[in-house]
Amino acid sequence: MTLSSPHDIAASEGDEVNGELPARRQAIFVIAALLFVVGVVIRWLLFGTPAAVINADESYSRIETFEILRGQFPIVLGGTVYTFPVEAYLYTPFTYLFNGASVVPLKLVSTLSWVGTAVTLYFIGRRLISERAGLIAAALCWITPGALMVLSITAYPAYASGLFVTTLAFLVATIVLDRPAPGPSRRLLVLFGALAGFAFWLHPMFLTVMVPIGALVLWTVRRRIDAIVSAIGGGIIGCSPLLLWNAANGWPSLETPVKVPGTYTERLRTFATDLIPRAFGLKDSGLAWFDDFWGPVLYLALLATIAFGLWTIA
Repeated sequence: MTLSSPHDIAASEGDEVNGELPARRQAIFVIAALLFVVGVVIRWLLFGTPAAVINADESYSRIETFEILRGQFPIVLGGTVYTFPVEAYLYTPFTYLFNGASVVPLKLVSTLSWVGTAVTLYFIGRRLISERAGLIAAALCWITPGALMVLSITAYPAYASGLFVTTLAFLVATIVLDRPAPGPSRRLLVLFGALAGFAFWLHPMFLTVMVPIGALVLWTVRRRIDAIVSAIGGGIIGCSPLLLWNAANGWPSLETPVKVPGTYTERLRTFATDLIPRAFGLKDSGLAWFDDFWGPVLYLALLATIAFGLWTIA
C-alpha cells in the first residue's frame, strides 16, 4: 500500500498553506458533482426504455416484501437456497407505506448501492494510487458502459448490494495492509472478516473476489494467531445467519438445485468472449458484436489497455 513519505507530507502542507489544496479539492468536488448529474440523467433516460421493464427476478424481490410483512424473514432465496434477498428487506418499508405500487423505488435500491460502490472506489483509488485515480475509478463505476449501466437500475437480488459490500471489504483490506508494526488491530480484522462473510452470504459469486483478498490479509498477519482468529471469526459472524439456517435444515446450500450444462473451461471461455464484451456494450443481448470489425478490435484494445495499466502499477 502507499504510505506518504515525509517529503510528500511536507509538500502537501505547503500546498495547503498556499491555498492550492483547498482549490484542488473544490475542483474535485465540482467534477464529482457533474459526473453524478450525468449518471443520474443517463439512468433517468433509461427508465423510459424497454431496458427498464421489470423482470422476473425483480418481481420476486417485490413478492418477498409481502412475505416479510407477514412475519416471514427469508435467509436465502427460495428454490436456489443461496443469495440473501437484501433488496427485498430494503424495499419492504415502501411496500408497507404505498403497497409497492411503483417499480422505480425498487430499482433505485440497486442504484443507491452503485452510488456507495462509486464512493468507496474513490477512497480505494486514493489510498492505492492518487486522488485523481480514485476519481477516475469512481467515474468509471458510476458512468459505466454497456450492460452494466442497465444492471445499475435492475434490482437483481444481492447483485448491486454485494458489489457495494465487496468494495467496502476491499477498502478495509487496504487499511489492514497499511498498518505498521505491530500490525492491524483485532477489531479491524473482525470488521474485514465480517464484510467478507456478509458478501458470501449475499451471493457465493463474490468469493471470486473475497478469497484472494482474504488470502492476502491472512498472509500479512500469518505470524499473529490472534489476528488470524479475529479475521476468520469475523467471517463466521458475517455469514452466521446462512450457516445457522443451513445447519437447521440439513445444509441444502451444498447441493445444486439445477444442473448447469457445460464445463468450467467452457464457462471461463464464454466469460472472456461473451460476458465481458457485453458488459462494455461491445455485444448485444444476443451476443452479436455491434460491428463485426470494430467490435473485436475495440475489445482487444480494451484488454491491452487493462494489461498496460496493471503492468504500470506493478
